[in-house]
Amino acid sequence: KEFLQDIYIYRCENCSLVQNPINFNYSEYYQDYEYSSGHSQFTRAFMSNYAKYVSDEYKKILGRNVKNVIEVGSGDGMQLKYFLDMGVQNVLGVEPSKSLVDQSEKLGVPALLDLFSVNIVDKVSDIKFDICISSYTLDHVPEPVDFLKTSNKLLSDNGILAFEVHDLSQIYSRSEWCLFEHEHTIYMDKEIATDLVERYGFK
Repeated sequence: KEFLQDIYIYRCENCSLVQNPINFNYSEYYQDYEYSSGHSQFTRAFMSNYAKYVSDEYKKILGRNVKNVIEVGSGDGMQLKYFLDMGVQNVLGVEPSKSLVDQSEKLGVPALLDLFSVNIVDKVSDIKFDICISSYTLDHVPEPVDFLKTSNKLLSDNGILAFEVHDLSQIYSRSEWCLFEHEHTIYMDKEIATDLVERYGFK
């Protein structure tokens, strides 16, 4: 039977984030999450280029090679595998779906079976990461401030947080209203994202 419900979308007057205020049990929802893009040749090519681009940017800024990378919502581990193949010493995924963690570890990519929260900091207290990446995960997060604070604690000095989210301005221009019906909780454009990250220790 189809589930029907009106959708109300809000814009925060304080931070400008556009938000879907409906919450659900995220821990339970993502336990059986199966979404993976690692089987797509197009996406694999993108992942390979992305790993190189982010690593090159890090070296350009800091003058040294990337050693440690953490990914939030690491899925089947394919993105981190490209970092390993480039010679990055340590990678770690954070993924709440057990089946995706199992797939990741078969690739040789270690992953914590967990939601991304401040608790992660204690679990990896012996490592500071050069790069924290997140591909279409931040817009699923019910507490974006906690996400940013946790990322900041995990990163080394001048570490890079690199994330992809759906662009709110393009959602409007393309009439992609289906994205408001998905499990996303926040929506932002470049200006909103820039303002948000600068509030919590990034530039």
